[in-house]
Amino acid sequence: MGTKLIVSGFYEKHLLGFYLKDGEPFKIEDLSENNIVGNIYCGLVSDVVKNIDACFVEMGKTKGFLSTKKRKAPLKQGDKVLVQVQHDAIKTKDYGLTEHITLKGDYLVLTVGNTSISISQKISEAKKRSQLKNYLLPYANDEFGFIIRTKSEHASETVLIQEAEALIESFNEIKRKFEHSTPKEILHREPKILRIATDFLEQYDGEIISDHDATVRLLQSEKIPVRRFETGKISLGNLYRLDQVMADCLGRKVWLKSGAYLIFDYTEALTVIDVNSGKIEMKGEKEEIVYRINQEAVNEIAKQISLRNISGIILIDFINMKQKERQELLLKQMNEQLKSQSVFAKAFGFTQLGLMELSRKKTDKSLHEIVHS
Repeated sequence: MGTKLIVSGFYEKHLLGFYLKDGEPFKIEDLSENNIVGNIYCGLVSDVVKNIDACFVEMGKTKGFLSTKKRKAPLKQGDKVLVQVQHDAIKTKDYGLTEHITLKGDYLVLTVGNTSISISQKISEAKKRSQLKNYLLPYANDEFGFIIRTKSEHASETVLIQEAEALIESFNEIKRKFEHSTPKEILHREPKILRIATDFLEQYDGEIISDHDATVRLLQSEKIPVRRFETGKISLGNLYRLDQVMADCLGRKVWLKSGAYLIFDYTEALTVIDVNSGKIEMKGEKEEIVYRINQEAVNEIAKQISLRNISGIILIDFINMKQKERQELLLKQMNEQLKSQSVFAKAFGFTQLGLMELSRKKTDKSLHEIVHS
C-alpha cells in the first residue's frame, strides 16, 4: 500500500494532513491557512533580553522569540530585522523565529547563513554527488548556500541552474522589500501545504490524496502530483477511517489489543501517561504478563506521542515490575521506537518512583491544541 498523505478538512473544518504507512496513521499535520510557519517578515524588535541573548520581535499582529547568540551585531529595541517563522506558537510560548532564511524549490533549498552546498543522503553515487555540487558551486557565496534535494538526481544542469537563479532572485526581492517596508510587514508567504507536500514527496516518495478543492488547485498550480478524491458513496475520511483516528488521538483512554489501556493526562508543565492492566486476567506467571503488557504499551505510546504531537516532558507510569533489568529493556525499546520519528525525542531513564522520563522537542502545536484553539 505504500505511504500516503491524505489532506482533508472533514474534521470540524480543520484542514489536516494524515500520514499513513500501509494504511496505519503515524503522523498528523495542521495545514490550516492561518498557520504562519515559513512566512518571512520585516520584524520589529520590541524587547531585548540580554541575559539569555534573545529578543522579542513583532510581526504582523503577533510576535515571536529570536535567539541572538550567534549574531555578530547586537540588536536594540526599535530595530528592523529580517526573520522567518521557524516554529509554531506552543502553549504559552511565542513563535520561534530565525534569521537563517530558507527558500524551497522543487530541486533545491536556498539556505541563508549556511554557505555550504549539501546533498541529500538518498543520492548515494559519488560521481553524481560531485557533479551536482559542481553545478551549484558558482552560485553559493558568503551569504547563502544550497541543499540539493533528492529529486535533483535526475534533473538536468539547465533545470538546476534555472531554479538556483530563481531562488536567488526571490531572496534578493525579499531583501529589497525589507529595505523599503514598514516594520511588522509580511514579505513572503509560504502556504504550509506546499512545504509539507514537497517534504513528503522528498522523504517518502508516496501519494498525496485530497478532497479539499483549494489544496488540489494549489498543488496542481505548483506541478506537485496530487490525486483529487471525488466523494461518492463514501467520503475520504470514512474510506481511511480518519474519524476513528481522530477519536482515538483526542480521547483520554487508548485501548491496547491485549485488553490493557493507557490514560493520557495533560498539564501545563508535562504529560503523564498511565499504563493499566484493564481486562487482562493475571493467570500464570504474573511478572511475565506484566512485562508483555508494558512492552505493548511502549509501542503504542511511541505511536500516540507522534500522532498527538506531544512535546516537552513526558512521564510514563508502567505497571510495576520486580525485575529492574526489565526496566532497562523497556527503556531500550522506547528509544528504538522514538528513533524512527521525525521529531527528536529521547527516554532518559526511570525515576526513584519507577516513572519513565521522556523529553520530546517542541516544534508545532499538539493535536489537542490545534482542534481546540
